[in-house]
Amino acid sequence: MTPSLPEGANVALWNILCDGPFTIDIAAESGTPQANPIQPQFLKGVTFHAERESEWKGTVVPYIRLLTFTVASTTDTFFIGAMLKALPDIANNILRVDMNGFHWFSGVSGNRKSNPFMILASNLPSLREMSFSLHTSAITDSMWGERQLLELERTRPDKAKERRVRTVAEVVGRYGMAQIFNSRALEHIRLVYIKSEMITPFIVQGTPEVVLANIRKWLVQGFKEHDREVVVELSLAA
Repeated sequence: MTPSLPEGANVALWNILCDGPFTIDIAAESGTPQANPIQPQFLKGVTFHAERESEWKGTVVPYIRLLTFTVASTTDTFFIGAMLKALPDIANNILRVDMNGFHWFSGVSGNRKSNPFMILASNLPSLREMSFSLHTSAITDSMWGERQLLELERTRPDKAKERRVRTVAEVVGRYGMAQIFNSRALEHIRLVYIKSEMITPFIVQGTPEVVLANIRKWLVQGFKEHDREVVVELSLAA
């Protein structure tokens, strides 16, 4: 069913755009030989022309507000970032992002000062709904220091696999998650836990579900400290 036509929109163009889909996979957008952030495939050949700016604002921009953008890797963040710079009014009208590849980011460190997923979110001033994923490997760490680990890998390989659950401070610091509080339009966050059946049996200290629940509390409290009420939902990946 075609969504309601915005007042003043181009009917023919609206029908073309709203033929679907309404979930835009950035990996699919960037993974083809003809990939171009200036002319993304989901716009079905529609491009911005200054002489038709009213058509862009009256038809294309309302369509953008209906979409959910799926971002599965840091490569995707660069492609959508280029798209936001190239296409007028797009950044201000993306309302929903599913960062289902958030857990692939290897962490803020000496040569990585920030998380590109969080930078993307902060560059979307109208962002209302955001989902992001955390994997068992991301919220746990080896029980052993580097030297101990090397020795155990040689002498007791099963013991070398033992892991502990990271603290809330470690996880939010690793992912630069405090930057999420810069997203002032957020209303709903979905935190998706990807449970690894390969890693979980080797956790000997802490419980992943407990630290995830505490990350949820940290997010809720953080927004309250910024005078915001944001719904934070915690779920298990299917």
